[in-house]
Amino acid sequence: MVKQQIKSLGVKYEARIDYELLQNMFYRRLSDERIKICKALEAEFDDAENSEEREIQKLIQAYRKVKLKELELDLEKQEKRLKAAEEALALKETKKFLNEKRIATNHIEKNTARIKGMKRSELIPTDSRVFPMTYAPIIVRENDENVIKLARYHCRPADKPESIDIKYNGLYNARRDNLGNAFWRDLFGHKHGFFVVQSFYENVSSLDYKVASATRPQASSSAAIPPEDKNLIVQFTPKGNHDLKIACLYDLWGTSPEDSFYSFAALTHEPTPEISQTGHDRLIIALKDENLEPWLSPEQMTKVELEAILDDPEHHIYEHVLS
Repeated sequence: MVKQQIKSLGVKYEARIDYELLQNMFYRRLSDERIKICKALEAEFDDAENSEEREIQKLIQAYRKVKLKELELDLEKQEKRLKAAEEALALKETKKFLNEKRIATNHIEKNTARIKGMKRSELIPTDSRVFPMTYAPIIVRENDENVIKLARYHCRPADKPESIDIKYNGLYNARRDNLGNAFWRDLFGHKHGFFVVQSFYENVSSLDYKVASATRPQASSSAAIPPEDKNLIVQFTPKGNHDLKIACLYDLWGTSPEDSFYSFAALTHEPTPEISQTGHDRLIIALKDENLEPWLSPEQMTKVELEAILDDPEHHIYEHVLS
């Protein structure tokens, strides 16, 4: 759950907003479905304050118009599909038309929810939820100033081919014990950033969750967990609802405005006890306020000093719920 309020982030962390990059990505989103941006970030331009924001506002409105039209046309198509399946089933029940009815019903539900979500003006918490391959604001150091960049949450280093996204689908995280390997070593010590998180989600096996619950206080909640192995989504929130400044590595891939983009990966390390007690084995690294400036200027630091920053993270107690 990434904080998307780039204007308040800019004030708090004395960071310039890269409006040129934002405008470029919002423009490219009109014709590139791979560019996914959270509704909470779009809301930052509801009340445009300058020419750059007004231009981005127009691009958001154009995108919504196009997507709503696509969704409404597909909704109409699926409603006809459902009606045809129901008419066929009224004559004779077959697997083919039962399947048609199921698929059409699922599409109708999804399209209806997406249309409702696009038309909704008030924000809800999940409007800030960032999945791998979604774009989010990160803060980096550029030409001796902090800058807010829009970057994809799944890192593709500049020297790697496009196919790396499919070959390695876990590049949204960079394990601290792997920072010295060939994949990350050109970024660690050179391309550092951070992004602000309010809570985060992890996939946990239901069997691992149930076994780990034996070490957890008030573990009776595990009784509701199914006996077979299922994937659980666990949401972790720091006690006191503190903002987490999560260390990341980033890079710029591509050379032209038409195809280049920033991407990043969150740094992870060993879990705290309450994370382990859910069956999960990693934790994103939260930076202390006093370490933000040196972290963003890694080439002025030694590797030993950078490791010391990661050795001394901001400590929190994490509460969890099953999402």
